[in-house]
Amino acid sequence: MCAEILSRETPWVLTREMGYTHDEFIANFAAVANALPYEMHAQCIELKEASGRLVIELGDEQYRKLASLTIPFMKVTFKFFNYSQSARDKFLKRFDLHYHKGGG
Repeated sequence: MCAEILSRETPWVLTREMGYTHDEFIANFAAVANALPYEMHAQCIELKEASGRLVIELGDEQYRKLASLTIPFMKVTFKFFNYSQSARDKFLKRFDLHYHKGGG
């Protein structure tokens, strides 16, 4: 999907299923990037930090039907290039804070 921006480096990969549409995910991403430069490439986001490069691939939008409720979801794959474990943990903690959906 994002082959044109991937490199020969072997990334550390994490895949999640998330309850968002593409538009919702992208609208929220600016806060996660925290003023770091990033680029959109179709269903991919490329973020460059001092610690490395991150490519986020957004899977196709899908929907679950539960009674009269329709819930969007998609697979999101994170590919961390040259990130240390602590840098990955720091990014994912910030990411999770911005994408957490809670109930009460």
